Amino acid sequence: MGRTLSSPEQAAAWMKEQARALGLDAVGIARAGPTPDADQFRAALAAGRLAGVPYLDERVAERCDPRLLVPGARSVVVVAMGYADARPPRPDGPHLQVARYAARRDYHNPMIKKLRSLRRRQREAWPGSDAYVAADTGAVLERAWAQQAGLGWVGKNTMLLSTRLGSYTVLGSMVTTVELAPDAPGTDHCGTCTACLTACPTGALVAPHVLDARRCITTHTVENPGDDVAADAPPFHGWVFGCDVCQEVCPWADRGTANAALPARADLAFLPVKGLTTLDAAELIPSLAGTPLARAKVKGLIRNARARPRS
Repeated sequence: MGRTLSSPEQAAAWMKEQARALGLDAVGIARAGPTPDADQFRAALAAGRLAGVPYLDERVAERCDPRLLVPGARSVVVVAMGYADARPPRPDGPHLQVARYAARRDYHNPMIKKLRSLRRRQREAWPGSDAYVAADTGAVLERAWAQQAGLGWVGKNTMLLSTRLGSYTVLGSMVTTVELAPDAPGTDHCGTCTACLTACPTGALVAPHVLDARRCITTHTVENPGDDVAADAPPFHGWVFGCDVCQEVCPWADRGTANAALPARADLAFLPVKGLTTLDAAELIPSLAGTPLARAKVKGLIRNARARPRS
């Protein structure tokens, strides 16, 4: 009997087994349809709260309904990889912080390779099936789908939170034509906690579950392609690439795992201010190759470091 005759429950069990065998830390499944948070996403775009993240206003229709990505799509598979290893102690002397996800191997390549392998195995098991895979850069609102697929819930800091994997995770997705039994959506466990809203140093979390990217340190230190810090940028509060404050204060944050495919780079957790003073001093900065920091290059880090007096 071929895989095409398997029940959705059997198919889902098989898909999860394959995903875990490929080294993914969590996998959940949702039924393909309109994106659960599509209305909120469109409202955020219309209000300008996502300004500064230019790719989010591209392929909006597809982001709001993954069935437009794959004709005949029936299921959305969402996977996660953890990076919840401890931050190294702050070194002596003036240093600027790097977000945990960036002080390690870039997750996009290993994630997309695992998803492509999962798609290949699917096509072998179900000839004629198709799938679209994405790892953050694709037209999928992965946090919303992760909650719908039971991997956790979108917290008040707009990050995916999990009772098992905490907060330090990266997500990937596969929109597939194979019918898979869906998981129950994740349940919100934030309760009355507002630690993230209180701790955000720039007030970017303007309300529970509402982020104004124009005020977010990560937007200005990671997404800015220009040579200068934007005139309306907030103080960076000692961060040179990304920001972890809303995760550091979260009671759920540090209960996860560190995936072996995302080894940490302790030498990049804090960067010396002296090494970010001029281009001539760039030799003091460790190699950025193969990490998310390579996107900014030393030039971008120097730009961000020059905003330090505003912190």
